[in-house]
Amino acid sequence: MKKMISLSIGLLALFAIIWILKGYTAAWTFATTLGEEKLYVVLSLIVYMAVSRELGLLLVISILSNAWINISLKYSLNMPRPPSNLWKAPARGPGFPSGHTQVSTGFWTTLALEKREAIPLALTIVALVGLSRIALRVHYPIDVAGGFVLGFLVGFGVWYFRKHLLEKKTLILFSAATTIILFLLYWYTLQEVVLKLAGIAIVLPIYGFVKEKLPPMSQNLLKRALATSVVLVAVYVVLHIVSKIGETAPLFYVPGYSIVFLIVLLGPYIYKYFK
Repeated sequence: MKKMISLSIGLLALFAIIWILKGYTAAWTFATTLGEEKLYVVLSLIVYMAVSRELGLLLVISILSNAWINISLKYSLNMPRPPSNLWKAPARGPGFPSGHTQVSTGFWTTLALEKREAIPLALTIVALVGLSRIALRVHYPIDVAGGFVLGFLVGFGVWYFRKHLLEKKTLILFSAATTIILFLLYWYTLQEVVLKLAGIAIVLPIYGFVKEKLPPMSQNLLKRALATSVVLVAVYVVLHIVSKIGETAPLFYVPGYSIVFLIVLLGPYIYKYFK
C-alpha cells in the first residue's frame, strides 16, 4: 500500500510539474493520456506476463466490455459534446458517456478489487482522467459521471464473476458475443478501433485451451522483466506492420490484432528459455 501511495504522490507531483513548466493544457493533456485504451491494453499485457495471467485476462475482458458498452451507448443516445470551438484536445463521436473515464475506471476497479494495495493509485488515476475530460472541454460533467458509474459497474462485474469468466465455455461465449457486437458497431460507426478490439476478442478463448500447458511464471523478478520485454518488443514490431497495412485496408486490423494478441496469450512459453 505504501508503494502505491508513493506512486500516487509521484504522479500528482509530475502533473504539477508539467502544469508549472508547460501550462494548464499540457498538464491536463498528460492526465487524459492516462485514460487511453492503448495504455490499458499494454498494462494488461504486462500484468498477464509478469504478475498474474488470470488477472491480465480479466483486465482485457474489462476493457473489451467497457469499450463496446461505451460505443453502443454513445451512438444510441447521440448526446452532444461541448461546442468544438472550446475543445483543448481532439475528440470524436458523441459525448455520453466518456470513453476515457469508463475504460480507465473499469480497468482500475477490476485491478484494485483483486489487488487492494492498488486502490490509492487507482483512485488518483481515475480522478485525473475524469477531471481532464472536463478541463479540456471535450466532455460535460454528466458524461464523465456516466463513464465513472458504468466503468465501475462493469469493472466490479468482471471481478465478481472472475472465476466463471475464465472458464473455457464462458470465454468462448464471451468472445463470440463480443465479436458479433463489435462487427455490428463497426458497420454502424465505421470506427477502426472497433475492428482492433474484435481482433483481440476473437482469439480470447485460446487461453482456455492452453492455460494448463503454459509453463509456470518465473519467480525471479529479472527473468519476468526480460520475458515481458521480449514479448513487448515482438508485439511492437508486429503492431507496426499491422498499422501500416491497416491504414489502407482497415479490415486487416481484425486478423492483425488477432495475431498480436495471440503472441501475448502464448507469450508465457518464453519462460522455457529463462530457467
